[in-house]
Amino acid sequence: MEQQISEFEDALKGKNYARAVAIAESQGQPPQQIKDLQRKALKEFILENRNPQGAKALMEEYRIDKEEIDQLIREILEEAKQRGLLDKRQYDIKTKRYLNLEEWVREYFTI
Repeated sequence: MEQQISEFEDALKGKNYARAVAIAESQGQPPQQIKDLQRKALKEFILENRNPQGAKALMEEYRIDKEEIDQLIREILEEAKQRGLLDKRQYDIKTKRYLNLEEWVREYFTI
């Protein structure tokens, strides 16, 4: 059990929220705490990594409905705007273009 706590803390420190979710679930942590970690994992995959396949896989694994996904994406876009990241362009392999976060979200998610 001590090792799991250490692994959980390490996952949080390293901002590996997807791993933290798995550990939290195995420890039987409260559903709200797990839900918060799931949201952080999805934010990481969308805002930081721009990994649509990973984000969609997590959405399916976490059984997040469309309404909640739409709300989360709006929150991510608002956070990006506040942090000055909305206009940051990254190359997107699918479109073969540099996309800002809003363009990228429109390409991969319907909101």
